[in-house]
Formats: sequence, structure tokens, C-alpha cells
Amino acid sequence: MGNFINKNANLLLLLLIVISAVGLVGATVYFQSNFERINAQYSEKLTQLNKVNAELNTQTELLNKLKSEYELKQVREQEIGDKYTEVKSENLDLSAQKDALTLLNTKMSGQLAEAQKQQKQAEDALQGVKDQLSAATTAKDACESDKAALQTERNSLFSVKNDCCNNCGSTNGVVGC
Repeated sequence: MGNFINKNANLLLLLLIVISAVGLVGATVYFQSNFERINAQYSEKLTQLNKVNAELNTQTELLNKLKSEYELKQVREQEIGDKYTEVKSENLDLSAQKDALTLLNTKMSGQLAEAQKQQKQAEDALQGVKDQLSAATTAKDACESDKAALQTERNSLFSVKNDCCNNCGSTNGVVGC
């Protein structure tokens, strides 16, 4: 009767160890796939952020160039300001150019605001991906800790089994002694 209970206990322990190992392998595969997916999303968001940043820099350079041109035209207008007849014709030309530049400046300001909005969205998305990555890393660390604890428990159970077999002095039909 005692051998039957020992056999069942050993089989139950073996079954629990196998189930734990399968669960650990499954969790490891799951978290590895999540980590790879999050890493891919992070790379994609980083690429998008770099594109938005490059566009923002381009628009800023263009805006600075337009501002520089506008200031240069203002200086020229003051230099020619003492000639009445030329001032009148120049004034009409510069007024039209000013309107075009103001319109362009307004358009560029709108594009700049949109680019800044996109950059903010990309930064928010990137932070979300970083948060997900952190959570996945924490979960992975917890699984590794659980794995180490289960390994220690397994080794302890093997030691107890070996001690039991050694104390019995014979196998007495016990599997694994």
C-alpha cells in the first residue's frame, strides 16, 4: 500500500514539474513575441519621429530664409524712401510682395504648428511604446524569478527523493530510486 502512495506521489510531483516547465516555456515564448512586437513598434515610431523632425527643420529653415528676405526688402525700402516717384511704384510692388509673404508666412506657421502637433503625437506614442517595453521587461524578470524558484524547488525535491531512496536501502519497487 505504501509503495502505491509513493508511486502516486512521485508521479504527481513529476506531473507538476512537467506542467510547470510547459507553463514556463509558454510564458517565455509569449513574452518574447510581445517584446519583438513592441521593439518593432518602437523602431517604427522612432522612424516617424525622425521624419517629422526633419520636416520641421526644413520648414524652420525655409521660414528663416523668408524672414531674412523680408527684412532685406524692408532695408531696401528705407534706402529708397527719399525718392517720391520711385517710392510710390516701389511701395505698390513691396505691398504686393508683403501680402504674398504674409500669406506664405501664415501658411508656413500653420504647417509648423501641424508639424509640432505630429511631433508631439509621435513623442506620446513613443512614450507609450517605452511604457509597454518596460512592462514587458518587468513581466519577463518576474518569469525568470519564478523559473529560478521552481528550479530550486525541483532540486530540493530530487534531494528529498534521493534521501528517501537512500534511507530505504533498496528500491522496494519505487520508480526512480
